[in-house]
Amino acid sequence: MKIPDLSDPLAVRGVFVAFGILMALFGAHLYQVAVLAPGLIGGLWGGLLLGRSVGLENSHTLILCGLLATTGALLCHFVENLAVRLTGAVAFGSAGWLGWPMVRPDKLEAVGAVVVAALIGAAVFPRIHTWAVRLATSGMGGYLIAEAAQRPQNIYIIGGVMAAGTVAQSVPWRLPSLSSSNEEPESPKKGKKKKS
Repeated sequence: MKIPDLSDPLAVRGVFVAFGILMALFGAHLYQVAVLAPGLIGGLWGGLLLGRSVGLENSHTLILCGLLATTGALLCHFVENLAVRLTGAVAFGSAGWLGWPMVRPDKLEAVGAVVVAALIGAAVFPRIHTWAVRLATSGMGGYLIAEAAQRPQNIYIIGGVMAAGTVAQSVPWRLPSLSSSNEEPESPKKGKKKKS
């Protein structure tokens, strides 16, 4: 397989289109992979180093790598989730602190408003963050495709790809059912006949 010559403008545009489609359709999933990747790679690497330095057998080293990689991925997921919730708490709490004096000048009530707003932000912001990731990655894909078309400021290309990518990323992906489609659905149970 020949690597495309990136000095060729057509090859560069092809790479931009490929990455644009990838970002538009799978950007949110790639974001999750990027979040978990440091924990997975660090766990695998740490398991290999620890297993070899202690002199474990290959099977035990493999198990250690799996455990550390899973722990690292879960830790990265927890830290990312915590960071998103803290961002929501700070953003909503700041809005409450700045906005409440416009309604009522009482400082004690403003503190209560900050606490309530921060709790709401911590609960709501992860959902907003999910949509923001979808919009941002779809928009990045649209920009890459518009750049490949040599129209980087064309709002129709960027907006169209962004809308299509957001919809595509919002559709839940399900694996096909493993059960055979030839099975007949169960018939509803008939009610018991009353004795006369």
